[in-house]
Amino acid sequence: MEPSFKGVLVRAGIIAAVYYLFLVFLLRTEPSVAIVIAALGFALMLPIGWFIDRRRYRTQLRKWEERRGGGG
Repeated sequence: MEPSFKGVLVRAGIIAAVYYLFLVFLLRTEPSVAIVIAALGFALMLPIGWFIDRRRYRTQLRKWEERRGGGG
């Protein structure tokens, strides 16, 4: 399946939310500071997640084409 920006947004949102909870409840970080850190993490995960999804998709597509004999 081709990567979608919606999928990247959902995954980044889930990761940021879990990270926020981790910061607040386990590390006892001030909630206002934790939300800023989680937002920065969310912003970083968007391009990183997009790159990883595109890379994985292209690798899988290449392997599928090689198996089919479509090679290159």
